[in-house]
Amino acid sequence: MLYYLKIFTYANLVVFLAFTINAQKLAIEKRLININVSLTEIPSHEEVVRDWLQTDPAFKKLADSVIKVIGDRKVMDKIPLEVINGKFKLLLGKGQSEYVTADKYDNLEYIKKAIYKTWKERHIHSHRNKFNEILFETKGKTIDRKNKNSLIEIEIDSPKKLNDIPIPEFVGKGRVISSTELPEGVYIFSCIKMDKYYRQDSHKLSFSKMKNKWIANWELECTFGRPSDIGLEGILHLFVVDKKNRKKLIKYYMYPREDFHSSDEILSIYSLKLSIERSIPD
Repeated sequence: MLYYLKIFTYANLVVFLAFTINAQKLAIEKRLININVSLTEIPSHEEVVRDWLQTDPAFKKLADSVIKVIGDRKVMDKIPLEVINGKFKLLLGKGQSEYVTADKYDNLEYIKKAIYKTWKERHIHSHRNKFNEILFETKGKTIDRKNKNSLIEIEIDSPKKLNDIPIPEFVGKGRVISSTELPEGVYIFSCIKMDKYYRQDSHKLSFSKMKNKWIANWELECTFGRPSDIGLEGILHLFVVDKKNRKKLIKYYMYPREDFHSSDEILSIYSLKLSIERSIPD
């Protein structure tokens, strides 16, 4: 009787440990996915990298440091953690196959450089040459670049979810909210990034004061691929700009482009990016 009890207890322990490791794996992978970092670019190598993430303290430290330096932001276009690791080792003067201890991954400046080098290798023609330029904010608020006391917010009623777009043509709806009165001639402009950046709709905002806020409703007609492009993924960019910078945006995105404009060229009062995808209708 005692023998069978031991076997039963051990079996349950194994199940419990397996469940715990799997839960940890899902948690950290989800955090990486949320900031646009995949485990690897090689599908057949995914389980190997996942095992490193579960069993190797150094690789786990790498993931933690990548998550830390990106914070509440997100990388523009997905990059692999495995390649970031290789770039980081090269910065240390190590070979890509050499083992690096966990404490080395405390060098957050090298982590940032490794992330940027990984991204740049995949976007060699991009003008972006700094770590912060390949990230975008995932929060819905930011400070006006011209007036540090002005708080601008873009609210989105639709599309809100990743799979909210079952058809290629859709209308985005929401409102722009400002805590200070904005000058006349403010526009909202939209652009979608798929394989390239595609200009969409724009229109002038009409603000009304409600209590201590200035609010403007907006609707933009957008096209996200063709009817056959079910499953496409992309990013909807929204910009709040003045008339001068709206003209610059229209000119810049007159034709589909590989690269994104620089804030040195075109100044947005506020901008927001939303990940979207085409889904199969129910």
